Amino acid sequence: STDDLPEGTSNLYFTVDRVSYMHTQGTASSSWVITHNLGFYPNIVVQDSANSIVEGEIVYDSANQVTLNFQAAFSGMAYLS
Repeated sequence: STDDLPEGTSNLYFTVDRVSYMHTQGTASSSWVITHNLGFYPNIVVQDSANSIVEGEIVYDSANQVTLNFQAAFSGMAYLS
């Protein structure tokens, strides 16, 4: 438990790799299936290839996979944390 760590102690369990995932969608699609293996339901930010933030429907398939559905097909990046 992290509650038992003294003030100023580094928690080596919660590293960036364990709590975040970056997905690259190289092929334009209106539905992105992302297997992230984070073990929880992350917050998600999506950017298209022009770096604009895009909103869509988020379906949490499991604690390790999410499907993002959009009105139009595009490529870009999804940032999960």
